[in-house]
Amino acid sequence: MIDRRTFLAGAVAFLAAPVAAEKQRPPHCVAFLTLNPRLRMSSVLSLFLAMWLVGCGGTYPLGPASAPPPLVARVHPDFWSAVAALDFDSGERLAASASQVEFLATLRDVAEERLVEGQMRLLALARFDDSTVAKRSTVLLRSILSERPSWAIVSLAPPDSRALIRAWRDMSNAESWTFPPHPVTHALQHRRGVPLVPVTVNGRRTTFALDTGAYITVLSSRFASDIGVSSVVAMGTQDGHGIALRSSLARADVDLGGIRIQGHPVAVLDLGMLEFPTGQTSRMLEFPTGQTSSEKFDGVLGWNAIRELRITLDNDRRVLLLEQPRRRATSSSAFIWVAKPFVRARAGNGLPLALFLDTATSSSVIAPALAAAAGFRDGRDEVILVTAPSGTRRVQGTMYAGALLHVGGAQVRFRELMARPILEPFDGILGSDALTRGRVVIDFQAGEFSVSGAR
Repeated sequence: MIDRRTFLAGAVAFLAAPVAAEKQRPPHCVAFLTLNPRLRMSSVLSLFLAMWLVGCGGTYPLGPASAPPPLVARVHPDFWSAVAALDFDSGERLAASASQVEFLATLRDVAEERLVEGQMRLLALARFDDSTVAKRSTVLLRSILSERPSWAIVSLAPPDSRALIRAWRDMSNAESWTFPPHPVTHALQHRRGVPLVPVTVNGRRTTFALDTGAYITVLSSRFASDIGVSSVVAMGTQDGHGIALRSSLARADVDLGGIRIQGHPVAVLDLGMLEFPTGQTSRMLEFPTGQTSSEKFDGVLGWNAIRELRITLDNDRRVLLLEQPRRRATSSSAFIWVAKPFVRARAGNGLPLALFLDTATSSSVIAPALAAAAGFRDGRDEVILVTAPSGTRRVQGTMYAGALLHVGGAQVRFRELMARPILEPFDGILGSDALTRGRVVIDFQAGEFSVSGAR
């Protein structure tokens, strides 16, 4: 039985984050792509897919496991700030209206897996006169629908979106998993900071990127065509600037070296969306002749597969282990999910943080408003070029040398931690630079994200 945990990570539309590249300092080049496919539905029932791909990045030292600093109180200016930080207790104290109280109660339904009840309550909240509650309820409803759409919600959807919701629901219900008696072992490999997973899809062997930030497993259109994957229903997709991209929902049989997933739901995207830049020029999708090249991935292993696995990245032994997830020991967890997976962390001074876990982003990021409260000092301002397939813009960022975080039971000290604007109102992104030393375990169903044995 699939054990899905949901929680609130933020309350704005999960708009596509662009490709970010720090061109001024090549050793710390960052390039990642977030796609937010909007399925062809009404604004209330549309779903989003978030896929983050990394271009390049360095590695950062990881300190030995140690007790985290004493937790310090985090002061939230309002109810929504507490919600964005996953702080339910503060949210209860700061709720200023009946609609906010109802919203928080609905979130508790979602967090405790009462998803059918949560869907119906969110559908009602999406029609409230309180525009802020209505908008944020709509966003959360989209996320829940992609997990477990109820019959009632399908019947209330506009006619032109029902086929898509039904297809998603039917695929999820028909998917089946088979685990061997022992863990599957692969050599641990990375490409431009991204962990890799050997896979066989419809009988064809290849390598996927391991991407906790990808909402769904993704196939390039070329690879899907080569292995005979046929689209079931079209999805309307937009990039961060609202430019339409082609995508579709399909199913495929995936083998991870003995772990078999029959009828796995996948998204098929244009080949260009799965290109990683190489070299120091970090434009993605457009590469100046003679200055850089691209590495094409046939696909990424996304969250709808990752959430059903126990994944161990043993950096010391250079081994990747995949196995059946373990049973959750307690009802509480520092590893939570809604549309994106989040882990709880603390800054070096004890400030609590909720960080989006994205194994395919090379450099971790913190929201600029939290840098001072987290005790980061002497930052260096830099201009970061933010690029989406349809255009570029410049964003001011700040680099903090030697920034310290406590996460997963370990002390992580970054060569440099970037503070830059984040489209979604969450605390930051925990990227692969925090996962390159020691033994890292990702087991969502057990509620475990841990880092141990680092030297």
